[in-house]
Amino acid sequence: IHGGEKNGAFSVVLSGGYEGDVDEGHTFTYTGSGGRDLSGNKRTAPQSSDQQLRGGNRALAVNIWRSLPMRVVRGYKLKSEFAPSCGYRYDGLYRVKDMWPEMGESGFVIWRYRMERIEGQEGAPWEAQGWKGKEDEVLAGLREEQGDAPLIPKGTGTLLPTQRAKKAKAAKGEPKPA
Repeated sequence: IHGGEKNGAFSVVLSGGYEGDVDEGHTFTYTGSGGRDLSGNKRTAPQSSDQQLRGGNRALAVNIWRSLPMRVVRGYKLKSEFAPSCGYRYDGLYRVKDMWPEMGESGFVIWRYRMERIEGQEGAPWEAQGWKGKEDEVLAGLREEQGDAPLIPKGTGTLLPTQRAKKAKAAKGEPKPA
C-alpha cells in the first residue's frame, strides 16, 4: 500500500502475500497490511498478530471517506487468472468500496477491502483477446534482446548498468568501442 493516513492510498500491488485475497478482475478483495513479523529481512511471513487500522490500512479507509481513486498493479506471484505471467503490470484505477475487520484463517484480526475498477477507462489488459499469448511474446522478445539482464522495456527511462556506462562515456565525448 503506497500512501498515508493524511492523503489516502495512491496505489496497491496485488502479489498474493496475504491469506484469503480474492481476485475477480474488475473487483477484488484485498487484505490490509501488518500483523506479520518481517524481521530478519523476510519478504513474507504468516500472520502473527492483529492488523491495526493505521498506516496503509487507514490510508485505504481515507480513500473510502473521500472517494479517492487509486492505481492497481498486479504481480506474477498472484494466484489469479488476471495476473501477468511475469513481472508486474498496471491494471488501472480502482475505488475502495467497502472495508471490514474479520478473523483471518490464522486466528488474528485482518482488515479487508473490496475494490472495484472505475468504469470509463481503457479496457482491462485481460479483456483483450489472446492477451496471455501476446504478453508471453513480448516477454520472449525482451529475453532474446536482453539475455539474462533484467527485463526492462526500452523507453521506460531505466538503463542497465552497461547502458548507463556507455551513455556516460558518450556524454563525455569518448569514442565508442569498435
